[in-house]
Amino acid sequence: MFFGHWKTWQQDYNKITEQDFDFSEFKFKSFLGCEQTGGTYAYEFYGQIIALKVLNLYKNSKFLNQMQKEIEIYKLLSKIQEIYIPKLVCYGYYGIGYVMGTTIVGTKLSFHKIEQWQKNKALRALEIIHSHNILHNDIREENILINEKNNIYIIDFGKSIKTDKKNLFCKEKSELSCLLNYYM
Repeated sequence: MFFGHWKTWQQDYNKITEQDFDFSEFKFKSFLGCEQTGGTYAYEFYGQIIALKVLNLYKNSKFLNQMQKEIEIYKLLSKIQEIYIPKLVCYGYYGIGYVMGTTIVGTKLSFHKIEQWQKNKALRALEIIHSHNILHNDIREENILINEKNNIYIIDFGKSIKTDKKNLFCKEKSELSCLLNYYM
């Protein structure tokens, strides 16, 4: 079980590995949202409230590769976790499902009015993501969160792709800039 690896995880979350979880390891708190792949919920996991993306393998097994790809993207972006993106906390099999847990970093952009420094930080975050040859590929208000300190985070890498096409990066940066202008 994951509990035996907890201290190792705390020391170096970059080395987090796939686990088989027991139902007792998660305590349901609330529903956060629904996606094509399944639902996202707030769960308590070893004393920490996390966003747990749940894929029902019986109903949506075709999305398993997509979720595993998203996990790999989070690992590639490990150095910017908790700065520009949520931290990957756990992932693996959970009953008849597959789950991915990340820290909860804020509330949706649509609940906020932003300032220029926040826009600049979000654009910088996207530039750093692009510097890893990752195209987010799903820039929309639901995937931009703001925390209580007004820091901006980019979430949900489920549609991300690896590419080196600079024109796609420029287009995506422009999309983010236009979206953020709406909230200024």
